[in-house]
Amino acid sequence: MSVKLSAEDASFLACATEVDPRVVSSMWDAVDYMRDRRKGFCIPTVRNLCGDLGDEEESKGDGNEGERPCVYLCGNSLGLQPTSTRKFVLRELDKWASKGVMGHFEGDLPWVSIEKSVQKLSADLVGAKEEEVAVMNSLTCNIHFLLVSLYRPVGARVKILIEASAFGSDYIAVATHLQHRGQDPKEAIVAVKPSRGEFVYRTEDFLEAMEKERDSIACVLLGAVNYLSGQLLDVPAITKKAHEIGATVIFDCAHAAGNVPLSLHDWGVDGACWCSYKYLNAGPGGIAGLFIHEKHTEGEQAVTRLAGWWAHNGETRFRMEHTFDPLPGAAGFQCSNPPVLQTVALLASLEIFRDAGGLKGLRQKTERQAVWLAALVKDQLEGVVDAITPVDLKERGCQLSLAGSSSFGLDFQKVCQRLEKRGVVVDFRKPNMIRAAPTPLYNTYEDCWRFVEALKRAVAEELRDIAGTGSKKPLDWPINDAEWEGLKEKARAAAAAGAGGVAVTANDECLMVPDTSQLKLSHNEARSDPSPQMNVEEPHETPECRSPH
Repeated sequence: MSVKLSAEDASFLACATEVDPRVVSSMWDAVDYMRDRRKGFCIPTVRNLCGDLGDEEESKGDGNEGERPCVYLCGNSLGLQPTSTRKFVLRELDKWASKGVMGHFEGDLPWVSIEKSVQKLSADLVGAKEEEVAVMNSLTCNIHFLLVSLYRPVGARVKILIEASAFGSDYIAVATHLQHRGQDPKEAIVAVKPSRGEFVYRTEDFLEAMEKERDSIACVLLGAVNYLSGQLLDVPAITKKAHEIGATVIFDCAHAAGNVPLSLHDWGVDGACWCSYKYLNAGPGGIAGLFIHEKHTEGEQAVTRLAGWWAHNGETRFRMEHTFDPLPGAAGFQCSNPPVLQTVALLASLEIFRDAGGLKGLRQKTERQAVWLAALVKDQLEGVVDAITPVDLKERGCQLSLAGSSSFGLDFQKVCQRLEKRGVVVDFRKPNMIRAAPTPLYNTYEDCWRFVEALKRAVAEELRDIAGTGSKKPLDWPINDAEWEGLKEKARAAAAAGAGGVAVTANDECLMVPDTSQLKLSHNEARSDPSPQMNVEEPHETPECRSPH
């Protein structure tokens, strides 16, 4: 599929084929209109992540390699801390210390209405009216809240449509919610499989599934951006079809909010929710967001909901009367007062987005970095590493998902561990994938280049182990083309033969290379594996390659 680029970007990429990629990266960083935003984030150093690098790693640079900022391409899992976050949080801690309970009513951000400080800024990022958004709870809790209101089974219309590759928590939420409503998840979940290879969907996959089950689907719940492939779905088209068959539609925007432009109100989406600890940089376990279209909170179409006292009219809330006078819009879906420290941590980041011009202001850099990273991977690792994420910029955001070619039997969890030891932070996902997400607020074009250089070394070392060369010493790239091709050929032959051999890990431990049938990513096996069993394992975390969600 072709990619449409501006004349400026096309010229840039053409230039990149003639010049050292590192030089091009530096040139592009020098003219980056977002370059000063990076100063507003805490970038971990290589030493902080890797500890003592050892003399061998230090000798590759100027002796200060450990003090360099790491290559952090994991904002799709946990965004970096804004430098302003500490100030925002300490201000509220100081207020608590000096004012006690009176902090609810004093200062620039009275706690009694703290959620209003982030409501409009959040609404702007997801393309909603202010009254359609509430900042509350955590992501999966908000999925349940939306299902209570928007999953309305009637007669034979009882099913919920999801992706076969839905995030594990989404599947669990849907399955347990169905059980709570007296439905059998095995019968009431319609799990749509992708038709573009193993991981990528056509919009028609969803439209055809909805048409086939048009009289039985009550609700559609999909990830706006798929956590595994990084694919951005056609939200307007899916929403239109869901409404045509009489279903409601909910989008999990965990990987979309702060990543891609959204217009939830204009698209007519019924409900949506998102977390704030990924692209929104609000910190681990940050407070989540909920969107519900105004048509569901007004007049005859107003839906039932679960709520608590924070959804009650603020003027009479503290009377504790046994009546319910809900606040208008999404605020009427709140339960409890929001955690103040989490809320101001989110505020610190949302102000950065606002000052950067929102997602429309960031989108150009997102697209340029996406093209640059994909071009580097293709140029340096084509045939060894496969990009899973769609090429078309309309179908993706920051994330690039990579899988090892089945020709070599690469174990990408080991590759991920090797990258960590080099100060490169990405994450591993089953069945055999690495996700890398350069984010426009704090990542550079040189980060993309450094990642690909480290990936080349890590892949080469893994191929060396598969080929059974027995070398313990980490490769110091670049090796010449003949050595690289020879290494690939040996690894390919070993993989094709399924041969075992002695390999040496990064910890100098000798072990037998398993039969490559255990290492290969088998498309047929992965397709036949029931999605609930695969997805419930997420989030997958190991001590060697740490990354949640």
